[in-house]
Amino acid sequence: MSITPELRQRAYDRTTEYLYKNRNTIREYVIKQYIKKPDEDILHYIMKHIKKKSKLWNEDELWHYSNPIFEAAQAFYNTFRTRLDADVAEYRRRYDEYFRRQRDEQYRKDEIAKRQDEYKIHYRLARENLLSSINRAVSFKSQQQANMMAHMKVLLKADQDRIYAEYVEAYNRNKKENPDELRRVAHEDTMMDKLNKFVVEHADDELLPIERFIQILEGWRQSVRVADKYTDAKWYELYKTKYFEQPGTTIAYTEQPYSGLIGF
Repeated sequence: MSITPELRQRAYDRTTEYLYKNRNTIREYVIKQYIKKPDEDILHYIMKHIKKKSKLWNEDELWHYSNPIFEAAQAFYNTFRTRLDADVAEYRRRYDEYFRRQRDEQYRKDEIAKRQDEYKIHYRLARENLLSSINRAVSFKSQQQANMMAHMKVLLKADQDRIYAEYVEAYNRNKKENPDELRRVAHEDTMMDKLNKFVVEHADDELLPIERFIQILEGWRQSVRVADKYTDAKWYELYKTKYFEQPGTTIAYTEQPYSGLIGF
């Protein structure tokens, strides 16, 4: 099929007429397509609309009249380039802004959920630690003391008050139901008590090497309720000091560096 100048002009005019009559439809199509795939230029999407949406031409005609169709599309784009480019850029900006806000909102929701989970953990641990202290020692904690505990101090005042009220109730109930247990706990030896007794009871013995002393120290730790605040090395220094403070203890000894290992 040969294309005469008349057919060529007719194809150009027909395409131009369609584009001008449907410029708003084409504008919307171009914007949507460009947002989905911004790598292509706007003229590409005008041509895509003609081929896929206009129903002006069949496949053979699109092939035969490809040049005048493209020229009409290019002329249309040149006429409305400023407006089309601005509209596409504006919608792209709005699209990016919308998804940025969506991402920010999701991030905000995730942060809130994360902080709520962390707060729940603090609440649970604060409650558990305060209530479990009833069975570890006889001394009653004031609300100020309780509020300074590790997990308690990050809670809201209403939650601090709620946990403390539960603690007071549990403490009073335990005191009423287990007075003997409270008296027993009150008279239990601390780590320092055990060290003092050990030094007195073994005043005539030779100074223990650190490896042997640590074995005894571990036994004390298992039987004492109050948390141990000293390291092995610190306890050993205290042991040596108390040992040589005993009357009649004047023997010399060879200092041995603490290796951190226990010998058997």
